[in-house]
Amino acid sequence: GPNREPLFPLLVALAMRLSEWIGIHYQYVLKLLGGICLVVTMMVVHRLMLLLKANRVMIALGLAWIGLSPTLLNTTFWLWSEIAAFPFVVLSVWWVIKSWSFLKEDGMGDLRRSWVSALYGAMVGAMFIGILCVKAIAEPLFWVYLIPFIWQALVVFIKHGDWSKVRPWLIFI
Repeated sequence: GPNREPLFPLLVALAMRLSEWIGIHYQYVLKLLGGICLVVTMMVVHRLMLLLKANRVMIALGLAWIGLSPTLLNTTFWLWSEIAAFPFVVLSVWWVIKSWSFLKEDGMGDLRRSWVSALYGAMVGAMFIGILCVKAIAEPLFWVYLIPFIWQALVVFIKHGDWSKVRPWLIFI
């Protein structure tokens, strides 16, 4: 409900306020906001696919699937709350991939590496807070996302036996 999932009621309130200014029914404004969420999701998916070095055909097919998917279009224009979560879900995947890549590489000073690890961890956390503000049921997903990071921290500690090597992983977690 709105007490645990405040983002969609916030979008409805924003649509109602904008509809008063524009002079059209708030559901049309809410559909426009849903369309904006879908376009933002498509833009983030495009960046994510570039990050993953997907070829142009796969990028085009992925974006076409998002733009033409009956499920996503219904969610966008039937005013369901899930549309507000889509950008956060894709951004969480993007930040997890960037975090994993960063944590797997070496060659940066300890202090800077710790700060960047904290920043990446904060960004992943912020994306999950955004998801939880739309759908509180997604909370277990956050813990599933952390399992590989916890596992890798253990592997690094077992391999090196040195807490300084594990520190960026722990700071991220």
